[in-house]
Amino acid sequence: PSEDFLTWTGTITLKDGSFKFRANDSWDVVNLGGELEFLSTAGDAPNITSPGEGTYDITLNLGSYPYTATLTKK
Repeated sequence: PSEDFLTWTGTITLKDGSFKFRANDSWDVVNLGGELEFLSTAGDAPNITSPGEGTYDITLNLGSYPYTATLTKK
């Protein structure tokens, strides 16, 4: 995470399918889905469609709303 905990970066491995963001192995507080350019905080937001199998650098930006994420294939 960034120093202010508003930007999170990392490397992940994705499969075909979909995913969502959550925190602390729980869906109670953080449950982000929808589109990478406009992440919804609604618990019933749809899953994010995976761009395909592979390893990606990911950045989750919680510094302004709408929350966003970027994926860059390695």
